[in-house]
Amino acid sequence: MPQPSRLAAVPYLRSGQLRDVLPAWLDRSTALVNRGAGDA
Repeated sequence: MPQPSRLAAVPYLRSGQLRDVLPAWLDRSTALVNRGAGDA
């Protein structure tokens, strides 16, 4: 599954729905960061 880019958040910013998507996006980003830190 392709990872969402930061540009993908632009439509949500314009539509005002970012607050609905941001929690899930942050959870995914945090998981990726934690996995990377664990591998390092």
